[in-house]
Amino acid sequence: MPEELVSELATADMAEELVTEDISVSLFKPIATLGVIQSVELSPGETFELFARSTSIGRHRDDEIHIPDRPVSRGHANLIFEEGGFRIFDNDSKFGTKVNGIPVPSEGVRLRDKDRIQLGTRTVLEFTQLEAETRPTGEETREMEGEEETRDMGEEIESPEETRDMEELE
Repeated sequence: MPEELVSELATADMAEELVTEDISVSLFKPIATLGVIQSVELSPGETFELFARSTSIGRHRDDEIHIPDRPVSRGHANLIFEEGGFRIFDNDSKFGTKVNGIPVPSEGVRLRDKDRIQLGTRTVLEFTQLEAETRPTGEETREMEGEEETRDMGEEIESPEETRDMEELE
């Protein structure tokens, strides 16, 4: 994996919110899932949530997505979050990784909604992209500036002028 990509991931893992190409992504809300289609040890329909960060997949208990099937290697693959989506990389696993039946090349494969990921010889997962929250456009932002600001409880927020006036009275 390229060093600059690892550096970007470390920075993204520490941030609370990541903004990429007009998409604002919270690191605390799942943005995609991997659903089990076929597995020796896992039940079909079982799902794993994916967040805006790198994720390891493999047979080792320390892998973030633990797949206990024998043909799956320890540290089998990595999912890297970049440019608002995920790219999968095979970690030179013994039986390989395929996306929609095609072996994953060294540069990885950008995942799309409903892609089928085969790990080893018997494990198949389906990638599902969840709805992304988009940032307001400049036009929407301008419209919001003219509206009255409120707090979550519905209380009116004092303007800076009102705050100064109150301080002068005290």
